[in-house]
Amino acid sequence: MKHLLLTTIAAVVLVGCGPSETEIALVNAAYKGSIEEVKQHLAAGVDVNAKDKMGTTPLHYAAGRGHREIAELLIAKGADVNAKDEDDETPLDYAEQVSEDDLPEEKASMKETANLIRKHGGKRGEELKAAESIWDAIEVGSIKAVKQHLTAGADMNAKDKRGSTPMFYAASGGHKEIVELLIAKGADVNAKNRFGTTPLRVTASKEIAELLIDNGADVNEKDRREYTPLHYSAGKGYLEIAKLLISKGVDVEAKQSWGRTPLHEAAQQGHANTVKILIAKGANVNSKDNYGSTPLHGAAYSHDLETVSFLIEKGANINFISVFNFRGDSIYYGKETTPLDCVYANPRYVPNLPHLYQETAAQKAVPDILRKHGGKTSEETASAKPEVSTLLRAIEKRDLELAKKLIEGGADIEERGRRSAGKRSATPLYFATYNVDPTMTKLLLENGANVHALDYQGEIPLHTAVYHSFPNVEEEGIKVIEMLLEHGSKVNGIKQFPEKFTPLDFAKDPNGKIADLLRKHGGKTGEELKSEGK
Repeated sequence: MKHLLLTTIAAVVLVGCGPSETEIALVNAAYKGSIEEVKQHLAAGVDVNAKDKMGTTPLHYAAGRGHREIAELLIAKGADVNAKDEDDETPLDYAEQVSEDDLPEEKASMKETANLIRKHGGKRGEELKAAESIWDAIEVGSIKAVKQHLTAGADMNAKDKRGSTPMFYAASGGHKEIVELLIAKGADVNAKNRFGTTPLRVTASKEIAELLIDNGADVNEKDRREYTPLHYSAGKGYLEIAKLLISKGVDVEAKQSWGRTPLHEAAQQGHANTVKILIAKGANVNSKDNYGSTPLHGAAYSHDLETVSFLIEKGANINFISVFNFRGDSIYYGKETTPLDCVYANPRYVPNLPHLYQETAAQKAVPDILRKHGGKTSEETASAKPEVSTLLRAIEKRDLELAKKLIEGGADIEERGRRSAGKRSATPLYFATYNVDPTMTKLLLENGANVHALDYQGEIPLHTAVYHSFPNVEEEGIKVIEMLLEHGSKVNGIKQFPEKFTPLDFAKDPNGKIADLLRKHGGKTGEELKSEGK
């Protein structure tokens, strides 16, 4: 039984807002079950559909209390059987809210009242919503209403304001029968919304994922940020869907726009079982994103002992440097960060404010296990090694032969170092492009250097090459820029901090050769991209 407090109604009258006193009196009478008072108020001309501050009508109250005779009287006097309160609930919703605590006679009167309302065309709020559009019908899971909309000519591939088709709603809502119906009617299983996402990405159901895949869903599709379905299933912890996608041959090492793999997503979200599956299927435990972050950075940030322990067991490098802003504070942008730093960067780790977050024993053990395996903070690693690594020194000296020997000997071409004491970390490719050195750039690119690795200011190597291509080295700059573009560099890569600039913004002459080269490859300024809504 729907129990509604009269004190709320009385309060409305006292504050002098909303319904009139006579309307509130009618609502009160319906709630109390006083049919004589209800008749008197109606005879006096009080609106039978009067609403209180919560949007509740006399019929709602009568239905919610099982007052069948009053409900019948109100309906006879023109009460709206489908009036909605502020929660979009109708009188029928109220009549059907039977509690286990209700007495048998109360349950019987509620049922009679519900039948009466249905007899006069009353529907539940969800039924009314389902009738409004095919999207609403799917959202409430009414296959009957979906069929009615389709029969009436509803477009099964129509898009809402977010670009989502009915299939998105069915897949994300877990409505398998509706997915089957839409597929049978020819709905596009690969329709993309305005974020570039398909229905396969939004489902949490393995059965629906199988249905979509069996009917042509692209398991390797990428959204606007280049996330694949595996990125999402890994990040959400949908283990069975992740297994399904892997069984279909998806790339477990696929990288989204800033270089994160599915393993990065699973590790940072603490989905240890998904982490184990990905590594078993060949995911690189030391894969670096464009900031230099590895899965271990994310797992440490999340204080996930099981994932941290497993990654270390599988050979994760304890002290790789990242320049990702884990703390989320602009003052820390570009700060060198090891996995151990990530533990302390998490806002939950505030030793002097323990009331903000109650750590478990497992979470407290994360820094201990990192220390046990040689983990250090960035300050500690900096003091234990030379400011400039051997490979970076070779690049600075433009010693191509030494650089070749070092790379052949296993030097890490993604190791972050500093060009000078005042500069924060960047990769060897950054330093080669900083020098506008075509031969060194070519060597690094041929050996797999990441063209999107970000430096301490959030710039990719293309930003650096364009910025440092002064007139006296313009021809060398053009060669470096062309090589970067040939190796997949994004011509409109966005500088992350402090302002969002593209490489074209850095061109010395907006009408010069370098600007023309970038324009030829689709280059635009940050303002141009902004005006296009990108």
